[in-house]
Amino acid sequence: MLTNSENLADTNKLTYDIQLGKQTMSGQIYAEQWIDGTCVQSEPVVMTQYVDSIEISMTERRKDFASVGTDIQIETNQYGGSLLTYFAHPENLNITGWAFEGHELDEKIKFSPTKEVILAAKVFDNGSGVSVFSCETLAKEPERLKNAAYMIVIRAVFSADPLGATIQEEVSSPAEVLSLNDVIILSQKGYDLTWSDFENYDYIETGSGLYIRVYKINELFELWIGGAGPDSDPMYIYLALADNLDTKIDIRDGGVTEFISEYGNAYPAHKSLYEPTPIDQIDTKYDNEEFVITKLHYETLDGECVSDGYTYKYRLEITGRMNNDAKNTTYIVLSNTEDITFNQTWKASGLSSNMADYFDPADAVIVGHKLFLYK
Repeated sequence: MLTNSENLADTNKLTYDIQLGKQTMSGQIYAEQWIDGTCVQSEPVVMTQYVDSIEISMTERRKDFASVGTDIQIETNQYGGSLLTYFAHPENLNITGWAFEGHELDEKIKFSPTKEVILAAKVFDNGSGVSVFSCETLAKEPERLKNAAYMIVIRAVFSADPLGATIQEEVSSPAEVLSLNDVIILSQKGYDLTWSDFENYDYIETGSGLYIRVYKINELFELWIGGAGPDSDPMYIYLALADNLDTKIDIRDGGVTEFISEYGNAYPAHKSLYEPTPIDQIDTKYDNEEFVITKLHYETLDGECVSDGYTYKYRLEITGRMNNDAKNTTYIVLSNTEDITFNQTWKASGLSSNMADYFDPADAVIVGHKLFLYK
């Protein structure tokens, strides 16, 4: 049995309660990107029989005032997998909006082994409008996928095979964090570098088709290694900017010190520095009703705030409640005006399908939030 327990579909966020039984004992969730009727990318999340919830979030990513793609996050509990990925818009499409669909609040969905359920769908408008339809219709009429120019689908497939109560670990067991100094030294090996040279450092496994390890270095840099797997030579070893993965170099080609020098001077002298909350601390922050920082920013000695090269006069805390959410939300907004409402803010947080609702980064930017019960 599957039930949409929290959040309305028009928020681009969904939470499903799930109960696997004696016949249906496991499953997989797939985040799929469909372009011109073809699934071009699919990323899986495993569900064991002990998974009791599924959380889905799709957030717009913007660059230079335009929508460039969708960040997708899928979470289960400790007995299932999780996914954090990004689907870029097709370069030949000019995306002007979208429609987001999920099952209705408190709607109960029955499933059985081999049955497929569409949990969510995001249909994009490239200027000719979009045809809105339910998840049930999409599951019953798969030809709609083949007729769509661009769509993202979250699909669940169930099985009678038990997977056991193994806890999926995303982070490797070694405790040492890769440093920039380590990267500089290792890069001297050039194309003699192998997967084993990075075994002693913390990493996250990801990828679809390719096997990929991501090593978080600090708030500015990450190292990405991809290929067929540890038994084969790496296809690439990229040092990249954490907030712009397109800005990268393959460290085997040299130029590491120059790359770090060019992009490493993130901020000058300051009063306060606010670094993004580590992924493994986010749930604890939510539980403690503390702020989760989503964007690096700092307060200058003059009392102004800076993020991504933009300077703002004010650091605002804006509070309200979205739709039927059980908790209030407080957003941290850097802005050059104090006249920003909660309604404007939640729409600009990535939950609106109207491009006009988003902040111009020269005027304002959301850098954090927290959830809390009204007291």
